[in-house]
Amino acid sequence: MRFHPLTLLAALAAAFLLTVLAPAVLYAQPAGGALSGTLVNGTDGGDTPGGVAVLLHIFGVAAGAVDTYETITDADGAFRFDDVPAPDAGGSAAVVAVYGG
Repeated sequence: MRFHPLTLLAALAAAFLLTVLAPAVLYAQPAGGALSGTLVNGTDGGDTPGGVAVLLHIFGVAAGAVDTYETITDADGAFRFDDVPAPDAGGSAAVVAVYGG
């Protein structure tokens, strides 16, 4: 199975951010907080990934609840989610870029 370099880079970046920064970034946010970032193309000479769908999944511990939010990157690859609730205690979150299907 082959992965597009941008998809793999986005997945690795999201995994890194969620394992290293999540307690400081996601859990410290009050209800209605914002989450922002920039999607980058890891391919040499690749275009800036503008117009790419970015999903934020917040996984709750009660009854396996999943809340999903979606936004689109701007021309520079920047994205932002506004009014995002913090995950429940024991819950988690994941950011996913949907690129090339």
